Amino acid sequence: MQFVSILPLAMGIFIASQTAINSRLTSHNHLPLVTSTISFATGSLFLGILTLCSGQGRGIRLGVILDTPWWSWLGGLTAAFALTCNILLFKHLGSVETTLYPVIGQIIMSLVIDQFGWFGSLQQRMTWHKGLGLVFLIAGLLIFINLVNFHRTVQEADAKLSPQLGWQLLGIFAGVALAIQNAVNARLGQAFHSPLHAAFVSFAVSFILLLFFNLIRGTGIICAIRQTLARQSGCEWWIWLGGLLGSSYVGLSSVLVLILGTGQVVILALFGQLVFSALIQQFGWFNSRVIKMSRSQGIGTVIMFVGILLIKF
Repeated sequence: MQFVSILPLAMGIFIASQTAINSRLTSHNHLPLVTSTISFATGSLFLGILTLCSGQGRGIRLGVILDTPWWSWLGGLTAAFALTCNILLFKHLGSVETTLYPVIGQIIMSLVIDQFGWFGSLQQRMTWHKGLGLVFLIAGLLIFINLVNFHRTVQEADAKLSPQLGWQLLGIFAGVALAIQNAVNARLGQAFHSPLHAAFVSFAVSFILLLFFNLIRGTGIICAIRQTLARQSGCEWWIWLGGLLGSSYVGLSSVLVLILGTGQVVILALFGQLVFSALIQQFGWFNSRVIKMSRSQGIGTVIMFVGILLIKF
């Protein structure tokens, strides 16, 4: 049981690594959409194998399609958007911020979905500890981006914020998309009576949408893969593993939630993701850009994590 309890930490490490790996793959082909397509292709293949091996993959009955709300099929679209955003964000913001801003957007949107019971989710009203957690989350964010610093003028704070504001907002919107994905995939999982089957369908839809979009744009995916193979050094075989890591997260989550509960899995996974993102950025792992974490960023991250704990529990 102790071994099972640390698996959510590995899930967080998988997601942090996936973003860095996909960013490195994009540095070779210069096509974020192609990288997303490759990631969802390998992820769909892995989840498809898992679904078949588990005995849960029995196709999609027409009755399920007709009886399921149209928005239940949006998980693939939102997942494709969020993953592509993360690839773009990693280059401009670094590993830690690429993790933090989507997490903030995801948590805020999750609270809104719970408050109003959107997407067929169980309605859960805002409580005092959730409100307090939200305050901690916002305070930690302000400290992280160094806006809360009484030794600086308003003009200096604006100058600090402005260059990255667009990317930071995009990260928050990516998190909003992830929250919607979680909600609609949960509804799809109920329709299929299998969260794993729903995750496979979501990944497959993401792959098909991205493939279609690349074909419309005239992007040569096969040509881009060949160019990447020609440019990469032999020791960078791991740049193709992003989809496998992302789908492993989904597969483990569908199993561990039943054993440990959603709250424990989410918190431990977020903790693993935040810590490993900081290590990637600090030491430049996966051939990424080295960005040393400042004291204010460290303090802000801790305060935000306390906020996450209050919200989730």
